[in-house]
Amino acid sequence: MIWLKACPRCGGDLFEERDWYTRNIKCFQCGRTLTEAQARQLRMKTAIHPAHEEAAPEKQIQRGTKRRKAA
Repeated sequence: MIWLKACPRCGGDLFEERDWYTRNIKCFQCGRTLTEAQARQLRMKTAIHPAHEEAAPEKQIQRGTKRRKAA
C-alpha cells in the first residue's frame, strides 16, 4: 500500500514493506521507518475513509442557457 505525502518527518510518500515476520511502513524520500504506534494510526486513518465511499453529488451544469446581450 502507498500513502501519498504522509511522512511525519519530510512529508514524502510512504510504502508498506512486508517480509515473513514483520510489516514496516517506510518513506521513499527520507527512508524513515514508522514506529508501530504511527503505523497503527496511519492504518486506522485510512480505514475510516475507504476509497469506495460515495462522493457528494456534483452540481449539474446547464449549458447554453446564458446568451449575450444584443448590441
